[in-house]
Amino acid sequence: MKKVSLFVLIAFLISSCTKTEPVTITGKITNSAQKTALLRVDYLDLTDTLTLAEDGTFSAEIMLDEEHLATFNDGNFIFTLYLTPGATINLEYDVEAVKNGNSSTRITGEGSEPSAFIDEMEDNSMKYGIMELLKMPVNSFTMVMAAEDKKWSDAIDTFKLENEPSEKFIKLITLKGKIDLAQKYNYYIRLHNRYAPADTTPIPEAFQAYVDEIPLDDYEAFKELRDYKFYVISGIQQEISNSLLEDTTLVRGSEAFYNASIDKVVALDVPEEVKNEIGNSTLSSYSYMPDSIQAIYRTRYKELLTKEAYLNSFEDIVAKIDKTKPGTVAPSFNYEDINGNMVSSASLKGKVVYIDVWATWCGPCRGEIPSLKKMEEELEDKPIAFVSISIDDDKDAWEKMVKEDELGGYQLFAEGAWQSDITEAYAIRGIPRFIMIDKEGKIVNANASRPSNPATKAKLLELAEK
Repeated sequence: MKKVSLFVLIAFLISSCTKTEPVTITGKITNSAQKTALLRVDYLDLTDTLTLAEDGTFSAEIMLDEEHLATFNDGNFIFTLYLTPGATINLEYDVEAVKNGNSSTRITGEGSEPSAFIDEMEDNSMKYGIMELLKMPVNSFTMVMAAEDKKWSDAIDTFKLENEPSEKFIKLITLKGKIDLAQKYNYYIRLHNRYAPADTTPIPEAFQAYVDEIPLDDYEAFKELRDYKFYVISGIQQEISNSLLEDTTLVRGSEAFYNASIDKVVALDVPEEVKNEIGNSTLSSYSYMPDSIQAIYRTRYKELLTKEAYLNSFEDIVAKIDKTKPGTVAPSFNYEDINGNMVSSASLKGKVVYIDVWATWCGPCRGEIPSLKKMEEELEDKPIAFVSISIDDDKDAWEKMVKEDELGGYQLFAEGAWQSDITEAYAIRGIPRFIMIDKEGKIVNANASRPSNPATKAKLLELAEK
């Protein structure tokens, strides 16, 4: 009897420690054109699609047995939430007011304090843009970073005193702040001399020491904190790249180089989920690679991936790329232009079509605009259609830039952003992306050279004169 009683007691204690309770997330989003929002818990690999009512209200319930970080994405903004079993979190904001800086988010409810704290810290994050930081003298940058570090630390200490949060939350939010600073230190170490060549002050070793203090092997944090996941992936990939560059027998960009890179990933002594993320990141460049490297990826992708979703995604990309090889009929499109008129690919048949897939927030995209404008002017009498297709989330921002910068050619807007028809058809995972199509509507190059490359103009002229 005593043995049975002891067993029952142990079972009861175990079940008590893992008691599952609901987390209720409700809210209201005003002035949003979106009809749904995504609630994502990375640790559980769980995504819940929430339907927004006509008045912008929504409600969701997730059963949890322990606290986890989550992201809420309504297509306008992404919020980080901290979900504790039994909590009721209410999230409210006005999309237009937040965009214009006239309002902030309201996060309330029982157990909502950690989520509200994260939102407050993200709102109060460093006001300097990365370019401003890179151009700062070393001494000024040092003071700015020290002040930012202290601000995070003081805020966390105050929150601990007022709310008595869990150790897990404090660990994750502290790591989140340190990653933000470490990324800025990394950029400064690598790029400061390029953007501020007149500053000859040596970069302090303490900058690199701060970066090195963040370990790359906290696998629980890897599953919880998206910022840390990307930081680890980037850090490990950089270590692999550095080791390959030290090998004088390897030519960068060669088939041997890419095979050696895959060998390094396969040999990593890390959990399978980490290896899958690094493998998935490695293969994300597939559509931009020459045929010889694509062949290596197709042959070896199962060495890099075991996660079914990633395997299916890569195989889907390969299938789409195969459908956009030179000589194949280009996928059709039909999008609204800046004047509200619909422009289709069919209406451009008989002309060479040069497509620029871009967005207003993309620095490299904007960097190509002067060269694109110049080329448009020089080739205006040729049968060439210059088509710029925006995948912005914010249509207003696109309209404003097109008008203020007097962008030429066909300026089209693709609804759906990264899930738009154009990005799906060409398996686009990064922008800018340029596509060249001949007069018959067949693909010449689904990953064509940029306007800043002189070869682009020469090829367009060659096609136009056929």
